[in-house]
Amino acid sequence: KITINGQPTVELDFSGCLIRMLYHLDKIDYLDDPYRLAPLTACEDANGLGKDHFREPVKRMMQALINGREGKRNERIRMPNKQTFRPFFSRIDVAEMLKAKHALIADKFFSEAGIKLQRYESDIALDIISNLKVKGIACLPVHDSFIVNSEKEDELREEMISVYQSYIGYSPIIK
Repeated sequence: KITINGQPTVELDFSGCLIRMLYHLDKIDYLDDPYRLAPLTACEDANGLGKDHFREPVKRMMQALINGREGKRNERIRMPNKQTFRPFFSRIDVAEMLKAKHALIADKFFSEAGIKLQRYESDIALDIISNLKVKGIACLPVHDSFIVNSEKEDELREEMISVYQSYIGYSPIIK
């Protein structure tokens, strides 16, 4: 429902932005869906829960792992009431699944890596918005996604890729 100058818009998103950054900063080009966990997908299918039923809680869990502090490693990871894995899985179960899936970067969990990544993310966002402004393109940021006039989708995609590559050295996945 968002328009720019009365025109329809499109929103492009960096898929799995912070997780991919962790991989990319370790010189690993990660292409898989970082939030898809096979046991949860099987549970969704077996119980008629719908595709991506667990996606938001998994994203929240991953953020907690990335942003956690070393001294808080054993602290209970808080989840909003509606974001749960129950009655099928516990938070510990899912945290262990994420650690196994992301074993190559699991050493970054509970390291406060998220603070450094958030700085990269904000610098990238600012450059994207600023570069598009110079080109006369209005751009609205929403976390790690951006909204532009639908006619400017290609320019936004090119800018997102270019700026991300200049900071991180790899190509992002944009959806």
